[in-house]
Amino acid sequence: MRFCHVKNRCLVIRLPREIDHWQAEKIREESELMFLKACIRDVLFDFTGTEFMDSSGIGLILGRLRQVR
Repeated sequence: MRFCHVKNRCLVIRLPREIDHWQAEKIREESELMFLKACIRDVLFDFTGTEFMDSSGIGLILGRLRQVR
């Protein structure tokens, strides 16, 4: 399952229903590849279907925001 895509220099991350350590790591790896492939200016998180997130999900979000700075 792909979580990320780039649109107009914006990295869009569609978050799954549950974000635990395992899911956060998969999303982190995929987003890292996107940062290497494209010039990212903004990050947009899509929480539409998200119902649960543990602390690793919060770390994922903060890490992507630091990366775009």
